Amino acid sequence: MLGTLVKAGVRVLAYSCDQDSVIPLTGTRTLLSGLAKDLALNTAEVYKVWLESGQVGGWTEVYGEGLLTF
Repeated sequence: MLGTLVKAGVRVLAYSCDQDSVIPLTGTRTLLSGLAKDLALNTAEVYKVWLESGQVGGWTEVYGEGLLTF
């Protein structure tokens, strides 16, 4: 389903949490990097820290010029 949305040009933003025991952060990241590879999306922004007011708010990675963001 995500692949269909991205192919249609719909921007997808996926959230994940390090405390999620059902779908952990690593699972979401693996799923999205695999999807980006399958859709031949380039890495627009490499996996990096996201800061809010100087504090770590999380981590982010962007594929396909913003079509798929994690």
